[in-house]
Amino acid sequence: MTAEDSRAEGTFDADEFCRAIETYICRKNDGHLIRIVGPAFEQVCGWATRGIPINVVIRGIDRYFERYYARGPRRRPVRIEFCEADVLDVFDEWKRAVGVARTGLPGEPDEEAARQPQTLPAHLERVVARLTTLRGGADRRLDAVLDEIVREVDAARGGARNLRGDARAALVERLGIDHVADHPFRTLSSGERRRVSIARALLPDPELLLLDEPAAGLDLGARETLIRDLAALAADDRPESIVLVSHHVEEIPPGFGHALVLADGRAVAAGPIDEVMTGDVLGRAYGMPIAVERRDGRFWARRSD
Repeated sequence: MTAEDSRAEGTFDADEFCRAIETYICRKNDGHLIRIVGPAFEQVCGWATRGIPINVVIRGIDRYFERYYARGPRRRPVRIEFCEADVLDVFDEWKRAVGVARTGLPGEPDEEAARQPQTLPAHLERVVARLTTLRGGADRRLDAVLDEIVREVDAARGGARNLRGDARAALVERLGIDHVADHPFRTLSSGERRRVSIARALLPDPELLLLDEPAAGLDLGARETLIRDLAALAADDRPESIVLVSHHVEEIPPGFGHALVLADGRAVAAGPIDEVMTGDVLGRAYGMPIAVERRDGRFWARRSD
C-alpha cells in the first residue's frame, strides 16, 4: 500500500512508514540502529508523499547495499540518506513497468500530472552526475573507464529528445489529444488533463496500466469521451492489463473482463465481470436493493425499491 492509498482511507501514518524503513535498514546494517529523524525523517516522508511503495524503497536500499559491498569490506553503517538516488531510480523503473495515470479528485489540483515528468535527457544528466561522483575516489584505476562512459552518455543526451518522437506522436493521435499536444498542462480542461495523464502513463509501453477513478469530476461529455478511449485501449494488445478503480458501474468501459467488488475494505465478490456486476452482489455491497442492467457493453445501476 502506498502513502496515498493510506491517506485515501484516512490511515496514513508517516511514523509507521518511517519505522518500517528504519527496521529494514537496521537489519541490513547487521542490527546497527540507524534512526530516521530530522532531515532523514523529512526525506523518507517525502518518498511516502510521492506514493513510493515500501517494497520499492526496500529494493532501492538493497541496490545501494549491493554496490556498497562490491567496493570491499564495509567501513561504516549505511544511512538512509545515502540510498535516495537508488530509491528514486527503482521508483522510475517501477513507474515505467506499471503505467499509473494520476487523476486528482474533484476540486484538487493534479499536482503530479502538472509537473513535467523526468525526461530522458534529464535522466542521462543524473547518470553523468553519479558517474562523476565515483571518479577520483581512493581507487583511481577506473578513472579512465569512467571518463569514457561519461563522454558516451553525455554525447547521447544531445539526441535523446527525439528518441520517443514517433511513439509519442502515435500515442497522441491514438488518444485524440493532438490538438492540445503543444498546450501548457495548466490550460487544459479536466477531460483533456485525464487523457494526457493516461498518455504519459502509456508512453513507456507498460504491461499494466492503473487507473484510479479516471472519470471522477468530469462532465457527461468528457466522461463519455474518456470511456470511449478506454474501451479502445481495452481492445488493443498493449497494455496487456488495465486495472480501473471506480465507484460507478457506468464508468466501466466495454471490454473489461473481470471485476472485484469491495465493501468496508473486504471483497464481496470477484470473478468474470458478468457474474460480479449483478444486483445481488451490489446490493450486498451497498446494503440496499440494486437493479443492474447491461446495454451496449455498459453497466447501469439504480436502487430498485
